Amino acid sequence: MSKSNLNQKSILIWDQIGHRIPEFSGSVYLWKEYSENVSINQFSIPKYIDQNRFRLRDKYNSLLYEFAKIQIKNKRIVDWLEIRPNFSFWWMTLIVESNYGKSAFMVSVIKLLALEEIIDHKKISEIFLNSSDSNIQKVVRKFCKENGIQFFCFSEKDSKANNGEGILWRGYNSLPYFLKASITFLRYINLVWGLRKQKVPKEKMQDSDFVIFDYFFHLRLDSKNPKLFRSNYWTNLVDVLRNAKVKTFWSHIFVRHSLIPNSQEGVSLLKGFNQNETEIHSFLEGYIDFVVLLKTFWDYLRINCIRFLIRNFRFFCRTKILSFDLWPVLRSDFLDSLSGSISVQNLFLFNLIEKI
Repeated sequence: MSKSNLNQKSILIWDQIGHRIPEFSGSVYLWKEYSENVSINQFSIPKYIDQNRFRLRDKYNSLLYEFAKIQIKNKRIVDWLEIRPNFSFWWMTLIVESNYGKSAFMVSVIKLLALEEIIDHKKISEIFLNSSDSNIQKVVRKFCKENGIQFFCFSEKDSKANNGEGILWRGYNSLPYFLKASITFLRYINLVWGLRKQKVPKEKMQDSDFVIFDYFFHLRLDSKNPKLFRSNYWTNLVDVLRNAKVKTFWSHIFVRHSLIPNSQEGVSLLKGFNQNETEIHSFLEGYIDFVVLLKTFWDYLRINCIRFLIRNFRFFCRTKILSFDLWPVLRSDFLDSLSGSISVQNLFLFNLIEKI
């Protein structure tokens, strides 16, 4: 057997940027770096993803669809989470939403899908992993254990400052999910309770041609005309609808930021926007009442009971080719979606939408 064949049995997964890559006799797979040097067996995972983006995108979407069909006690996950007729809460989870601004698991999952394509059919005897990501460590370690592959893990120490804010954040994250949900929701209710003071004519709402849901932080305020609604997100669509005299109902989700620091400022601004004859603006949270809060609480309890019944979901989060166990990567977002702050916020907004 040639020396090159022997070398191919060892691979190094290098999850660092700006660090010198050590000499390695086998193949090196760069987890974050786009540049590669094929002549010395250094290959870029991000570059591979870029070159095969359409296939990997389809595989990723297919994987999420398969998760929805996982059977627990002869019932699909998507059916377990049906909290209203023909509506499953599964479609509101972070896993399905796959929003890069809210979650980080998508990047890891796509890279693992790429990695399994690359190393499929390779005879590997040992894997070296340099990564500070404990979730990636768990995935690769379990893969090696299940396939009789030697596993060696090492990583650089975290150089982030251990400041007071970091301690508080770590303390919050260590709390049980129901406590995190309670703290976040109470703060949120305190923030939006004042939005009940908004005055929105119902007849104008019911006469609308379109309803558009919008996060209230893309504002483009004009000091010369502060009563005119403009958006950096919707851009020209606002003017197109306005010029065409299309009656539009804008239902805004309140987000505190520098321009709108509190609910009072938000209500005042919307009062000006509503002077336009073809537009009606309101805050979704402005329809909050005790019935909505009770329904949200009841739905939250139901979802948590269901979460207990489908706890074996974690055993089925596998990729198709090499059967990577993705549960360590998905765990945080899955639990947050069903029991944490994301769960109670989504249920609250869902009940508000039902009300209007």
